[in-house]
Amino acid sequence: MRKILLILAVCSVTGFGQFLISGRVTSSAYSFTRFDTLLQSTSYVRGYQQAQLNFGYQNLSLHTSFNYENSYTKKMDYDPRLRFNNLYLESSKMWNFATFRLGRQPIYSALAGGVFDGLSAKLSSEDIIFDGFVGANIPAYQELKMISDWKDNNIIFSRLRYFPSQELTLGVSYVSKKFKSTDYRTINEIIDPIKAKIFNNSQQFEYLNAEASYEKDKLYLRTKYELDLNFAKTSKAEIECESPITGSLSGIVYTSYREPRINYNSIFSVFDFGSTVEAEGGLSYELMKNYSVSGRFGYTRYKDDNASRANVSYSTPYGSLSYRKTFGYAGELSSVSANTAYTFMSGAFTPSFSVSYTNYKLSADGPSQNLLSTLAGCNIRPLNYLSVDLQAQYMDNVYYKKDVRFLVKLNYWFHTVL
Repeated sequence: MRKILLILAVCSVTGFGQFLISGRVTSSAYSFTRFDTLLQSTSYVRGYQQAQLNFGYQNLSLHTSFNYENSYTKKMDYDPRLRFNNLYLESSKMWNFATFRLGRQPIYSALAGGVFDGLSAKLSSEDIIFDGFVGANIPAYQELKMISDWKDNNIIFSRLRYFPSQELTLGVSYVSKKFKSTDYRTINEIIDPIKAKIFNNSQQFEYLNAEASYEKDKLYLRTKYELDLNFAKTSKAEIECESPITGSLSGIVYTSYREPRINYNSIFSVFDFGSTVEAEGGLSYELMKNYSVSGRFGYTRYKDDNASRANVSYSTPYGSLSYRKTFGYAGELSSVSANTAYTFMSGAFTPSFSVSYTNYKLSADGPSQNLLSTLAGCNIRPLNYLSVDLQAQYMDNVYYKKDVRFLVKLNYWFHTVL
């Protein structure tokens, strides 16, 4: 893997008289306290260094993102650790309609989103876009190497989108993903106390998805359907609509049907979890420009029970205030939260503050618990390419008594032509 990535880097920045370098470098420190026992605790200060670098010339570029984490105080078992989030070579606008990526790259899909090693392609015309990917899962903790067993740890993704008009989008996609858990040894005490190795079969899911959306002015309509090809049945169907009612009043409706997402050859596929049906409706009223009040109510039906939720919020340019209530099978909860943020001196100083108070029960007849959490911070940006984030967090409930945490982060952006 390292040799391949080195070749990609050399190919992307050599042979050209001039190329572009851009990116962002951040350095942050985060402090917290972990209780080893009820009365004994240990304080930690961890550092996170991250870099996002882009090298390019015309339509050829190299993109990478990685971070390094370590403890400044007590070391953890896995310290230090280097993670490569992505590292890929991109060739864009080939023949004016094709883009290719090779290497570790992000895939944006509700069915198989994440970071993978492989090859992707995007082909575009005036009203049709096709994109696809073939590759494999990455090793644990984003190590800079490739896994050896692609047969049981691979992914295939393809999507076709058609735009018959500026307002209408039609799409269909297919995804197949396999992943194999690590084998492990355990003691078999049922017959004889002997050690046995447990072999985990590769788990798989395979879906076909169809989607349509329409958006014009303030009207938005989206429908989605997922078919589980392994079990040959509907996995999910949903409809979402947002529409104006009067000049200042608008409504939203959402409904969905979902089956539990179970891997084909997983042990969980033998259980009957039952499907869920969800419906939600709400209204939003604009009092004046950038000032609005909204409310929603949702209902979820499970196999043998149901749950409901309600939310009311008030939004302004200076912040928002909201109240949330849930009850039924999903638990009992009442929560009030408020947050504010405002920019001064043309963006040079932006303070922020949020607070929430929650009373909850895990079940209707369970004990009642209270949770208080606050967050205060500010962003200081003396220059366009340099900023500092300061943040303090406080939480208090029956499990975390007066939990205080701090975050300091330095950000630096650059853009250079050599």
